[in-house]
Amino acid sequence: MTTTYYLLRANSSAVGDGAYLGTNGDGKVCMVPTHGEARRFATLENAETTIAEVSAQFGGLEIEVRNSAE
Repeated sequence: MTTTYYLLRANSSAVGDGAYLGTNGDGKVCMVPTHGEARRFATLENAETTIAEVSAQFGGLEIEVRNSAE
């Protein structure tokens, strides 16, 4: 079985090649270099809502869809 999740990536970067939206050690939203450090969104709606909330701070973001095997 697989689980689909969503990442937010700078629209100037290629798939799998950050920068991605994540959090720092203090739990503050920031850009991180790899998808492994990126914040995962369980639904497309959550990812879209977050883009609307942070786009002024981080510029253009796009949604990357990923699947993980469980």
